[in-house]
Amino acid sequence: MHTNFRPWGGILMGATFVAIGSMFLLQNFGIAYFGSIWQFWPVMLIVMGVARMLSPRCGSGILSGLMLIGLGVIFLLRNLGILYGGVGAYIWPLGMIAFGVSMLVRRLDRQSQGRLQ
Repeated sequence: MHTNFRPWGGILMGATFVAIGSMFLLQNFGIAYFGSIWQFWPVMLIVMGVARMLSPRCGSGILSGLMLIGLGVIFLLRNLGILYGGVGAYIWPLGMIAFGVSMLVRRLDRQSQGRLQ
């Protein structure tokens, strides 16, 4: 029997939501000020990608995790003023790379499954 138990993904996401909620609450009470917290929204994409990579169901889980991390990093660097220009200039080449890698991963998955049977 195969279950989809993914403990690290749930723990990481839950801890992230608790941390972000706590930051908002502390800022609303005037206890701490975190500046422009909204510029860090891409961190959620990065955390989701890491969670997928820690608990992959298959090879595509690792790939989708890498894609989420890549998108999060691009948006975060753009928000922090490190990358300039349109985000699309960085995303479409990464999309092509991700598509090619996904084709390779699927092919390797099929070959490894064929050897196991």
